[in-house]
Amino acid sequence: MKKSEIREKALSERKSWSQEKFEWMNSELLNQIQAFIQPLPRNLMLMSFHSMEQHREIMTAQLHEILIHEPFYHQLIFPKVEKNTSQLIPFLTDKKSIFVRSDWGILEPTNDTSVQLNPKDIDLIFIPLLAIDTQGHRVGYGKGFYDRFLANTKPDLIKIGLGLEEPIEPIEDLNPFDIALDFAITPKSVYRFR
Repeated sequence: MKKSEIREKALSERKSWSQEKFEWMNSELLNQIQAFIQPLPRNLMLMSFHSMEQHREIMTAQLHEILIHEPFYHQLIFPKVEKNTSQLIPFLTDKKSIFVRSDWGILEPTNDTSVQLNPKDIDLIFIPLLAIDTQGHRVGYGKGFYDRFLANTKPDLIKIGLGLEEPIEPIEDLNPFDIALDFAITPKSVYRFR
């Protein structure tokens, strides 16, 4: 299938889930994420994202609370979309950081309560998925924010997609700018692509 068809199908399926199913899937996903990050070194520069509630993205608030406390303790980074260029800009946050809702409806850190970083400073990134194929190529919301961002990160950045569905057959209409992920974590499993 093509990305537009996959995107439409995924969004439609998410709308059909009961709240109980959605919360159960998020709980299972959180368990998988914790098991995955448990053996990793502490104090990684870890970039995550705030959920877009209108699209039933994974519930990240509880994940972020876990990541900044023992036994995990990581430095949490969140992106802001630069309005002029539509580029993602990473900002290091702490417990005092203030977040405001962007034009996209996503919580972003304020400049005066966070520190702008270079994309090459990041060790590990969690990326939202609508779908991912068996080769590690993702389908997002079609704006290309993450592909442009990933092109400017260090080569050994660990790229992890977080989604609520299992991998699908290879996407038909990949383009040269698509960057495959290293892992995907779903409610059922962790998938390694390279």
